[in-house]
Amino acid sequence: MGLALAVLGAASGCLDVAMNTAAISYQNRAGARILSRLHGGYSLGVLAGASSGALASKFDFTVLEHFSAVSVSLLLLALITSASLPRATRPPASNPFAPLKSSAGVEYLHSSPNTRFGRVLAIPAPVGAMAVAALLVEGMVTDWSALLVSRDFGGGATVGATAVVVFSCAMFLSRSFGDLIIDLLGPRWTLVSAAVVVASATLMGLLLMHNPWGVVVAMAFIGLALGPLFPLLITEAGHRSHAGVAVATARVSAVGYGAYLAGPPLMGFLADHTGLTCAFAMVACTCAIALSYFSKTLPGSASDGIT
Repeated sequence: MGLALAVLGAASGCLDVAMNTAAISYQNRAGARILSRLHGGYSLGVLAGASSGALASKFDFTVLEHFSAVSVSLLLLALITSASLPRATRPPASNPFAPLKSSAGVEYLHSSPNTRFGRVLAIPAPVGAMAVAALLVEGMVTDWSALLVSRDFGGGATVGATAVVVFSCAMFLSRSFGDLIIDLLGPRWTLVSAAVVVASATLMGLLLMHNPWGVVVAMAFIGLALGPLFPLLITEAGHRSHAGVAVATARVSAVGYGAYLAGPPLMGFLADHTGLTCAFAMVACTCAIALSYFSKTLPGSASDGIT
């Protein structure tokens, strides 16, 4: 099982980079943002997976039967959809920076092996810092909000679980409309607005209201604020990287998900010394400050972003 999960994780990471790269290439050609809606589809897939698990349990399907049915369904879906993707061809070795061109005439950015592996990061440091901040808060809410609500605020297991569900639904909602939000506010002010909402919701819900449902509402606002951020940062990294869209997408994902993995032990360490409520507020507000500070490196209007 451990080996199977390791293979699944590696395949999922490759698929994650491939989907984001294809989406960035498409929206650069089309001149319109779609990446946030794509990530909204990811959130919808998480809800669909959880629902299928609930149905499998209700009708007493075994784990093998459930996983087999899901695997066959996803395999058929992948085969059907992959047929519509363009097939890229590698440029001549004499021109390693030439764009890849598919049979459909679609161009893709390409980088040489020296560029691909010669740098520690192929993305701007501010973009990496904002990715860390955004996913650190997201991982913190996903991993710790249920315990925070159920134990520290006395809400019980049901209300604690509700906090995670509400946060996930808010993420899906804001990602579904994230492209419109970014077009309306521009990348910079989307980051600033999200930082203000995260800090305000954290302070109001955790430190002032002293009510479990107040924390649930705060998680909803945090989810609404965070939803469009990671897709936005992947797009910006792809624009600014000289190593190509695929490399930039992979590096942003690696940096961001590194923060996602580091979040739980960091929160546990802080909670041991300050309490979970204080640790939650400290991390959320620190990340909000980082998002607001580094947002000045992003274009101020939507017209400066997608070109």
